[in-house]
Amino acid sequence: GLDIPQVDLVVHYRLADDAASYQHRSGRTGRAGREGKVIILASGREKRQLAGLERSLSRRFERQAPPAPSDVHDIKVQRALAQARAQSAEDKALWSELAHKLIQDQDQDTLAGLLAAFLGGAPAARSLLTGEEGQTTMLLQGSIHSVGQVVRVLKEAGVRHVGRIQLASEGAFVDVPTSQSDDLDVPGMQVRKATEAPQQDQHKFDRPKPRNKARQGSYSTRGGSARSDNRQSQRRPYSGFKGRKRKQSKGANRSAHAHD
Repeated sequence: GLDIPQVDLVVHYRLADDAASYQHRSGRTGRAGREGKVIILASGREKRQLAGLERSLSRRFERQAPPAPSDVHDIKVQRALAQARAQSAEDKALWSELAHKLIQDQDQDTLAGLLAAFLGGAPAARSLLTGEEGQTTMLLQGSIHSVGQVVRVLKEAGVRHVGRIQLASEGAFVDVPTSQSDDLDVPGMQVRKATEAPQQDQHKFDRPKPRNKARQGSYSTRGGSARSDNRQSQRRPYSGFKGRKRKQSKGANRSAHAHD
């Protein structure tokens, strides 16, 4: 293997096939008493494998949702301002006359256009749950008892296509077409655009257990459901997912799981 000194961050773009491989890769950081971080990028379809890895390592990873578009925008602005301040006085002098004129004329439109050309235009709407373009994540709050109820009330409200749904302590997070997000009105419920995704391990609703013991939690009308409860499972070695065909939906986002 590679011996790279002073590595303080290891990123797993894919889950390792077994716990030993994970330990070997993660061990590249935090050597000789130094601190380090390990980040795992994992999709919702890899929850079982991630939970198996946690059991095998006897530790709990910290879950984090992907950054929201507004967070990315804020970071871009901060970096751009820092880069602008770091320019040499000679380079700044070349543009000082134009800057003075724009400020004196209060030409906000042209100044905004310069920033747009430098930083880029408005980001495309994306789901906070999957990262898919053209989808907006809404937060429904009210008397919510099941995923099926959410689908029903949204269909009655005229939503043509209901995307991913996740139940959390705040209410129901649900993806709808961006074209329908502004005028969405669901009788008996409060509806607003979600500003951040729910935590990965945040699941509400002590709902009555179905007789067939169906798994509950994160749900998608496109691809079925994924187990997301927090019940303690019997300890067993992590076997990864060798031999399985793994697929990632186009545009799907991969959330980050980190630990020190």
